[in-house]
Amino acid sequence: MSSPEILCASLRRVIRAARSTTAPPAVLVEANRLAEELAALLEPHEHPGPYHQAGLGERAANDAGVQVSDPASMFPYSPIIGRRNPIAPPIEFQVKDRAVHAETSFAPQYTGPPGSVHGGVIALVLDELLGYVNLANATGGYTGMLTVRYRSLTPIERPIRMEAHQERADGRKLFARGSLHHGDTLTAEAEGLFIRPLRPPR
Repeated sequence: MSSPEILCASLRRVIRAARSTTAPPAVLVEANRLAEELAALLEPHEHPGPYHQAGLGERAANDAGVQVSDPASMFPYSPIIGRRNPIAPPIEFQVKDRAVHAETSFAPQYTGPPGSVHGGVIALVLDELLGYVNLANATGGYTGMLTVRYRSLTPIERPIRMEAHQERADGRKLFARGSLHHGDTLTAEAEGLFIRPLRPPR
């Protein structure tokens, strides 16, 4: 891993620990001091933007020359798969036969209903999953509509399997489907309509 990825992996540990801590006040005071020190160390080096999932101040990814063999390298700052984003789980997407697959477990900071993943997090994951499967079919686009159906609670810290495929492309319109499963239980599914841009994003 690169230095930014190592830093973000450590920060994920901090985020999880902060979410779940039962530390006494003295420990929290010291932790806060260290967090303030870390923020002060990093803030002078903050990039002013613009920001993209693909990079800092770089042109965002588009259809031309897309490489889909390593999604996390393609979108290192994604809030879902980005190894350089400390709020990303991150989920490791795998592309096979133009479909996208992954398996992960969600840490406590993603909790919504007791013991279960927040519905908004599930929608975010499905949006990324469906968006990426379009790229896997060399037809990337922006989300136009996302319909999520919650079939069952998605448990925290249990293996969650996900998959997506592109159903069809109709001109600039792209249609994709995806789902999340815990064992044999379907926990959520989504249909997405995506729109290919008229010109590459800048």
